[in-house]
Amino acid sequence: MPRVVTTLLLCGLLALSPGGPAEAQQPPVPPPVPPGQAPPPPPPVPIAQDIAGRVKVFIDCSGFWGCDFDYFREHLSYVDHVRDRAVADVHLLITAQSTGAGGEEATLAFIGRGAFDRVNDELRISWPPNSTDDAIRQALIGKIKLGLTRYVAHSEPADSLRITAGAAAARTPAGPTRDPWNHWVFRLRFNGNMNGESSTSYESFSGGLSANRVTEAWKTSISGSAAYRESSYDLGDDEPYVSISRDSSLNVLQVKSLTAHWSLGVRGSIGSSTYTNKALYLSAAPAIEYNLFPYAESTRRALVFQYAVGVASNQYRELTIYDKTSETQATHSFLVDVEARQPWGQVSASVDFSQFLTQLDNYRVQSFGMVELRLKKGLSLNVGGGGSWIRDQIYLPKGDATTEEILVRQRQLATSYSYSVYFGVSYTFGSIFNNIVNPRFSSSSGGGMMVMYY
Repeated sequence: MPRVVTTLLLCGLLALSPGGPAEAQQPPVPPPVPPGQAPPPPPPVPIAQDIAGRVKVFIDCSGFWGCDFDYFREHLSYVDHVRDRAVADVHLLITAQSTGAGGEEATLAFIGRGAFDRVNDELRISWPPNSTDDAIRQALIGKIKLGLTRYVAHSEPADSLRITAGAAAARTPAGPTRDPWNHWVFRLRFNGNMNGESSTSYESFSGGLSANRVTEAWKTSISGSAAYRESSYDLGDDEPYVSISRDSSLNVLQVKSLTAHWSLGVRGSIGSSTYTNKALYLSAAPAIEYNLFPYAESTRRALVFQYAVGVASNQYRELTIYDKTSETQATHSFLVDVEARQPWGQVSASVDFSQFLTQLDNYRVQSFGMVELRLKKGLSLNVGGGGSWIRDQIYLPKGDATTEEILVRQRQLATSYSYSVYFGVSYTFGSIFNNIVNPRFSSSSGGGMMVMYY
């Protein structure tokens, strides 16, 4: 497992290195101009060449939940939709990130290929929180049409297309909008879930509230939550076995933007958890963060280093394996996180090290990595996993867990590691065109037919 995550982390670093795939779309940096000399003329702007037939478009938004490919095919009928970027004239890469108001901002990168080589463009669009799926796809399709116009203008269907402007386009641009909430966004939530059968039952209830304020200079996040979970099992005894767990927390994050690459922040939390034997826990830690690339490029690439040092205090529900009912520890942590989403695929990897400064042999290393690659025409690979090296379970209650507590995972058990791995490969071949929408018999319930279970 360590080798897998290390390899994925190295893949991410390679993707971000100069000359690597992540740099493929970046313009070259001009050399410095000697004193007294005029700067050289700018490089020529790439010019699109006319093509025969229709523009072949590959829409790539596998990492973005808001894509509705059937809707795109219906409303972009004047282009050919292809299933592989290797045969496309335009590769449309869509990425997204959350906004301060709780909505999302999507970045649409139009990457020209073939006759449109180096004819690239980038558009952005955002929508407010609680937007419906239909509102999001309408906003996306409108921006996609605008971005494709420069390419479609060089194709055969261009003469049959018309561009119209609504009444809003002729209005005078308005000034800055007054915000009576001063960028604050509040959210309340409550969730419930119940299910069961003759011998078992389960119910859970949770609620939370949050207050967030995000500007270019400051980021403030306050969130609180509480949860109750109860499971009942009929084991054939007089009374069923009932497992109950509760947890609650309040978390605060304050971040100050220093430059395009540097940030300062502080985290604080207070809460309780029956699962981890904590009647009350408190922690606070200031931190500093550096991003090798500007934060504005975070939807496409990032290499983040973060260091924090602070204090953590615990009051335990039961006596721990170290005969403690409470304790306070100085802590520190170091995080490395790399993200790259490019036309060839995406890579994500992170390593997080945390340690008690007063007990250096108590530490934890957590790592995660994933990579999705389009190796060649029709062939794609995805692999990922995570692992933890655990040496900091100072909160474990003294005494052995019962068989029932182990089976229903009512409390945290002693372990020195944890891991998870997944992988997959797919190969698609045949027709490269994918323009037809046919929703017949697409219901997930089997189209109304009886489903037999064996």
